[in-house]
Amino acid sequence: MTRIKKLIKDKVFPGSENSLVDTLKITEAQIKKWNTISNTEKQLVKDNFPVLYGIKPIKSRSISTNKHGFGEVEVNLHGGSSAKEIDTLYVPRSEFSRVKKLLREGGHTHIEVHDIQPIIDAYN
Repeated sequence: MTRIKKLIKDKVFPGSENSLVDTLKITEAQIKKWNTISNTEKQLVKDNFPVLYGIKPIKSRSISTNKHGFGEVEVNLHGGSSAKEIDTLYVPRSEFSRVKKLLREGGHTHIEVHDIQPIIDAYN
């Protein structure tokens, strides 16, 4: 990593070494995680369908909001969320059985699965 960071700093992108090194760390972590997941989970990623998470944060969670134009509000959960905080998944109806099966196998029976199409239609 040191050699790559030096190359980025000195030769390739002077001044942007931190963001590139952070991106490299994230990519390395993603590759490491990819090598630990099942073939079923890998196939879900490869199939590339939309998923919207409904989160119910625990009360002690650090949350911030940002207001945007037209009454839109963005909510940020600091530090990510745990599976315990996921309340609902919105996915295409064609993926219901596969997603529900994977959730059940992972012991996440508290997570509801709903159709994402009405949400997509509302924004088109």
